[in-house]
Amino acid sequence: MEHVIIDNMSNDSTEGIVQAYAESAPYPVTYVREPDDGIYDALNKGIRKASGQWLLFLHADDYLELDSLARVFAGNNESFDLLVCGVRQYNETGACVHEWIPRYDERHPQPHYYPHTGTIFRKRFFDVHGLYSTRYKIVSDTVYNYRFYDNHARIRLYDDVILTHMLHSGISVKPSKMLYAEMLILAVFYMNLSMGKKYKEAKKYLKLYLRAKR
Repeated sequence: MEHVIIDNMSNDSTEGIVQAYAESAPYPVTYVREPDDGIYDALNKGIRKASGQWLLFLHADDYLELDSLARVFAGNNESFDLLVCGVRQYNETGACVHEWIPRYDERHPQPHYYPHTGTIFRKRFFDVHGLYSTRYKIVSDTVYNYRFYDNHARIRLYDDVILTHMLHSGISVKPSKMLYAEMLILAVFYMNLSMGKKYKEAKKYLKLYLRAKR
């Protein structure tokens, strides 16, 4: 096990906390403190720095369910690329507001639609298919999902394991022109929809984009 921490020049006490943690951790801790170009640039840095076989991403305010990794890796996962688990979202008071459990839904335009926060990736999957695009600031993980999961990934669902707890906030849930512009692009160019449904989705996100204040 190793822990790679990417720090976008935080101006709080993060650096000191990480240094103390690295000295006492019973596994290697790699600390990268430098400016980045958004979330996906940071994730790509972590992928490049990691030396292990499997990758798990945790963002600020995310934390792991206590025994989740032990439960997932108790089995034989050698024939899989992605190990997909549940995600529990909480609000600022600590109350659970949503619990996402992985399901395969053949009726969905993309049956394998899984958030990266609940997914453990085989590092080789990124070696083969490339890193996240930094062109988009909010939806690049979803673009990656739509491009590669259905036809290229060997996926195992752990629908009885909650892997990550994450704060329900941030750039991906806060209404903004950037969010709706990227969702429009996602619907038109990446989602496997009929032309009629693409038109409806594009119309919906264009309206939201025009209503958004910033």
